[in-house]
Amino acid sequence: MTGKDLSFHVCGVETASLLAELHGLGFEHTPERAWSIEEFNTLLAMPGVFGLVAMLGDDPAGFLLVRQVVDEAEILTITVRPDYRRQGLAGRLLGQLKAMLRDGGKTEKLFLEVREDNKAARALYTRQGFEKIGLRENYYSGQNGGALDAILMACTLS
Repeated sequence: MTGKDLSFHVCGVETASLLAELHGLGFEHTPERAWSIEEFNTLLAMPGVFGLVAMLGDDPAGFLLVRQVVDEAEILTITVRPDYRRQGLAGRLLGQLKAMLRDGGKTEKLFLEVREDNKAARALYTRQGFEKIGLRENYYSGQNGGALDAILMACTLS
C-alpha cells in the first residue's frame, strides 16, 4: 500500500458526512452519480445497513456500503479515493467484508450490481469470486441520454 497501517471500521449513520465526501471523490468524473449526505443518512438509518471504511493510518481511503437481510447481503456502493486506487484496496475491502459476513455465520450470499462498461470493477469482482447471475437492461443512465445495463453478480460465502 503506502507504508501506512491499514484498518477497517464498521460505521453507521454518524459517518454519513464522511461517506458522502468519499463517494464524491470516488465519482469525481461523474459528480451527478455521487450520493448526498441526506441519501447516506437515509440508507444508514435503515435496519441492516452499515458501512465499512478502510483507513490508511488516519486517512479514510475508501469504503463500501452494505445492506444485510436474513441470510443475504448486498453491496450498495463501493469507492476508493483516487489517490489510493490501483493498490488493491477495493479487493481488501471486499475480502474484509466477506470475512466479517462469514464469521457472523448468518450470511450465505453476497450480491452486487455493476455497470456493464465498468471493466475494472467487473474484473475485481470476478477475482473475488463473484459470478454473473443476471442483467438489468437499461438500468443506468449513460452519456448522451443513452442507457447502460447493470450486471448482477453474486458469490457464496460458505
